[in-house]
Amino acid sequence: MDQETSLLEVVRTKELELKSRIEKAEKEAEETIAQARRRAGEIVESARQRGEDESGRFIGEQEKALEQEIREIRERSLQDRKRVSAIAAERVDKAVELVLGRIVAKGP
Repeated sequence: MDQETSLLEVVRTKELELKSRIEKAEKEAEETIAQARRRAGEIVESARQRGEDESGRFIGEQEKALEQEIREIRERSLQDRKRVSAIAAERVDKAVELVLGRIVAKGP
């Protein structure tokens, strides 16, 4: 019986040792998972922030380009108005001369 008791004690000791190892492994696994979740959250937040920064930079660049294009369009428009005004003034003078010439030609 003594040998039987000793064998049962060995089995019980091994069971307790294995249970302790399993609990330790479970705690380590939980900590590893928690660390991975924290790191994943940090990565997601970092990516979100980079995305916001990049989109802000892109929008700023596009606004500058658009403002430049608006200035160029306004300048071309001003030049076109000046050219059209000069042509119109020249043609008005010719039109006045033509009308006056016809009035004079018809007489009173």
